[in-house]
Order: sequence, then C-alpha cells, then structure tokens
Amino acid sequence: VHGGKKNGKGKYIYKSLGMNEVDKLLKALQENKPDEEPYTEFIPRAAAALSVGPEIVRAALEYGFHPCYNGDYINNLRHGKGVFKNKDGSVYKGDWKDNKRHGEGLYYFLNGDVYSGQWFEGQKHGAGCYIFANGKATKTPHTLQGSYAGEWVNGVFKEGQWIMSDGTYYEGKFDAKNRPCDPQGCLKFTNLGLVQRGDFQKGLWRPTDELIPVAAYAAAAAPEESV
Repeated sequence: VHGGKKNGKGKYIYKSLGMNEVDKLLKALQENKPDEEPYTEFIPRAAAALSVGPEIVRAALEYGFHPCYNGDYINNLRHGKGVFKNKDGSVYKGDWKDNKRHGEGLYYFLNGDVYSGQWFEGQKHGAGCYIFANGKATKTPHTLQGSYAGEWVNGVFKEGQWIMSDGTYYEGKFDAKNRPCDPQGCLKFTNLGLVQRGDFQKGLWRPTDELIPVAAYAAAAAPEESV
C-alpha cells in the first residue's frame, strides 16, 4: 500500500461474496481426503466428481475457496500480472490493465474449457485458441474435444480454424455466434490428406467442390510468380 492505495504485489480476498457451491463441495472433499492420497490423484478425482476442469481444483487449493485476486496493483487497480478467481470458480491468469483483462492470458472455465490468447479491455481480442472439454466425469476428465484457433474481435471468433477431435478442421470465417459462415471455407481431412471447399448450412457440411489432395489444394491456392 502506498498513499492509501494498493500498489505492487498483493492478494485481495472477496470474503463478502461467499463461496460458490463448487468450492463448498471441493472444501468438503479436501477435508475428507485420505492422508495417504497424493494431490496428483486427488485433483483429477475431485475434478471428475464435480464435473469441473482440473485447473479449477488446483486454483481453489492454491488460492483458497473464496473469490480473490493475487497479483500486481497500480493505484488500487489490477494492473500488470495477476490471477483472478471469480465468484463462479472460473480462473483467469495473465495480464491486466486498469482492472480489465488486457494483453496475454489464460481463462479456465468451470466446465474445463480453456481460452489462451490475447485480450483487449476485458474481451477476447486478437490471436487466440479456445479449447473445448468434454465435461464428462471419467478417469481422464475433460479430454480435448476440439478447438477454435484464429482471430477474435470483441469476444467473438471471426476467422480461423475449427479443429475437431480427430484432427479434421474447417478453415474460414465465423458469424457472431461463432458458427462457420464462409462459402469460400474448406474442410481438411488430415488423416486422409484431402481437402474440400464448401460451407456449413444449418450445421451440415455442404461441399461445393470435389475432394482433392492437400498438396494440390495448396499449389492451387499459392500466388503465381511473375515472370
């Protein structure tokens, strides 16, 4: 604290906000954890039991069961590097400017989804990757189910790749609801080495061209050299 204001590194706990249901259940699980159980086993077990991402469990164990901020301050504002544990249990780790997520950062959603990339004034903005988790309570919960990788504008995914769990990916533009909407888009079947132009309409792939080898597609898309 300097001049009556928070400056430098610090931790602020929002105890007045209380604990959410996930944190209450997680606290109870920890209190009843067998002494012989290592945390490397407890974390995935708790994540599966509560159907949350493992990083949500780790953050609660490291920072506590209340909403809190742990990081840099300038003149009472979150500014610099810091970790914010939200009231719902989700967690942001990264850059801050004037109390807003700004710069590079990772956001861990309660269900196990993760966004890693650029932020601008509190919104996903710039290059970033959003990874979807399956959310199922299994021995290996929240395995990769696909991702969006590309350009974000004011929190909306605008252009890039929709990568599916088998490695197949769509490349093109997206609408305001993050749905593919590009008649010039293409679907690349990496396991087959083939690519096809087309568009998604009402959730279904509608090809506008034949399947061709990826090498032939890349050669056709390459700009011609001037003689």
